[in-house]
Amino acid sequence: MSADKRGRTISGISSRYYDRVSNWAGLGEAFRAKVVDEASLKPGESILDCGCGTGRLAFVAKRRVGREGLVRGIDLSRDQLAIAKENAQGEGLDIEFIEGSIDELPFPDDSFDAIFSTLMLHHVPWGVKTAAFGEMRRVLRPGGRIVIADFGPPKNSWGRLLFSPLMLALMVFSTSRDNAPGRLPELMSGAGLRVTEQSMIKFVVHLIKAE
Repeated sequence: MSADKRGRTISGISSRYYDRVSNWAGLGEAFRAKVVDEASLKPGESILDCGCGTGRLAFVAKRRVGREGLVRGIDLSRDQLAIAKENAQGEGLDIEFIEGSIDELPFPDDSFDAIFSTLMLHHVPWGVKTAAFGEMRRVLRPGGRIVIADFGPPKNSWGRLLFSPLMLALMVFSTSRDNAPGRLPELMSGAGLRVTEQSMIKFVVHLIKAE
């Protein structure tokens, strides 16, 4: 399957401004640290960031697992991966960034203690989401955990009114129509994952934990 059929990628000048926009939207360092906190990482563990983008969440994870820990990031966007590699080198972080798709993870079974996916799944179509959850289950070690943070429906009527433009945008794009009604936990369960917790982490960003 070609890259364009696997979902929308962030490239070009958008990549250069991606981190700035994320920070402006309240989805910067503090948000990423909160997501990583949910996995209770331990020194020496192996971590995978699916749809790693510019690598900022992987940087947080690497600092948590330390020098003995292994962190890998995978993304379809060459531009974002180039920024991730450049920034990791500048910060002295040993992280491997790989160009690839989350529905065909190039790793052996039982490779990772924790897997993250943050604000990426709304970029990929239904078939890629379902295959990706199956791949996450395959490469997750027994006793491991998965932490997903992505857009979903607001909790109440005021939230629905306030974020109605965003919800409309999610419905317009075919890749994000699963997000608007909150179907990600259903897709994860269908792939054989056990969803253990769901919560609202920021605005209309839902946190889903599974194993």
